[in-house]
Amino acid sequence: KQKVTAAYKSVAIVQRRDPVLVRWIAPDRVFVQCFPVPARGKMKIRLGITASPDSEGRLYFPRIIEQNFGVQQGLETDLWVQGDADLQIEGIQAKGISGKWRETHGKLPLAVLSHQHAYVKVSGAHSPLRVWTEDPFADDDSAVVVREKIESALSEKKPLSIVVVIDASAGLLPWKDAMISTLESLEKNHHKLRIVAATDDGLVTVSDPRNAGEIPFEGGQDNVPALIKGLDWASETRSGILVWLHGAQPVDFGDSDGLAQRLERGFHLPRVLSVDLAGGPNKVLEVLGRYHRTLEQVRPASPDELTKTLVSALEGDAPTYQWSTLPRGETPDDALKVWDQLARWRVWQEIRENPESSEVIQRASRYQLVTPVSGAVVLETQAQFDNFGLNPVDPTSVPNIPGVPEPASVLMLLLGMSAILVRRARA
Repeated sequence: KQKVTAAYKSVAIVQRRDPVLVRWIAPDRVFVQCFPVPARGKMKIRLGITASPDSEGRLYFPRIIEQNFGVQQGLETDLWVQGDADLQIEGIQAKGISGKWRETHGKLPLAVLSHQHAYVKVSGAHSPLRVWTEDPFADDDSAVVVREKIESALSEKKPLSIVVVIDASAGLLPWKDAMISTLESLEKNHHKLRIVAATDDGLVTVSDPRNAGEIPFEGGQDNVPALIKGLDWASETRSGILVWLHGAQPVDFGDSDGLAQRLERGFHLPRVLSVDLAGGPNKVLEVLGRYHRTLEQVRPASPDELTKTLVSALEGDAPTYQWSTLPRGETPDDALKVWDQLARWRVWQEIRENPESSEVIQRASRYQLVTPVSGAVVLETQAQFDNFGLNPVDPTSVPNIPGVPEPASVLMLLLGMSAILVRRARA
């Protein structure tokens, strides 16, 4: 990541050329830089993003949450979605069918994609227990990657000790009633709650979820003190989960050192659920993201679905997978072949579990992934790559978006995150 950042700064700022840099900054967030854009010209970039649908079959569209450029009023975005399942997008009606394949397409205002939880709903997709793919970067003796879902036995749900941190900014007022209802539902399910809110009057602690309605939602709140309080509570009570209900945090007030210390040095780190209710830039999430092994993202589609989404994340059984490999040319029994993004997803999991390993960092680069330890830069000449000890990607090794989907379930087409290809056009 340091190499690609240094290359971008030198080529863009010193040489005044126009490279592209993509860096991971927080879970589900990447930072893309293009500079300088040619006067009266065009710069085109192409990013490949892989992501999985949620438990309700919703695949959220990428969105721009912060930018330093203007957008033409009324600008629309073309969407084209293909798969082997029924696909529904609110506001788009055009559909087509060819054999088992389905597609829907149309235009949505960029404002909708940037400021709302826009998604495609996937229904009726086949989700087999065993899938496999050919790993384009592996040696012949381990080139076939197999993933099997392990069915867990049903176990009795035990009450949880949960710390809840509430962002009481004015922008989240439309979510207030949903928050209260969610807290009451968690209490009815016998979970033990400790609640703290960031307000204009400082930190407000709530002993009873029914009293959460008294929290004033005003102004824009710095959530760092409340998160520090929540982590301290979790340490004191050995709470296993911290839920952060929040909106944007666009400003770093310089008080995040205490938060970083607790995350980096604390002996008891709870599982952190970031429940992003409004989107937008978030400097605090970037701090939390440096310790991504403790952080998960929860994204309700609307206030009406907050309770269901959060309860499912807290009480649902996370799927367990078993990985194995076979020599090239062998085909596993009773398994569906899927896109080779499955191999990249496996490496992404390794990076999450052991980001300090130099071997894992090399694998992230080899598999062309944008991760906490690796980035992507597109330069213009081989000499520029050589100057910074970088190798340009072989165009034949990157995943191409197929004209007709690969023989794979929609639910397995996209998993993980990778920078794919950038193309440039100048007037």
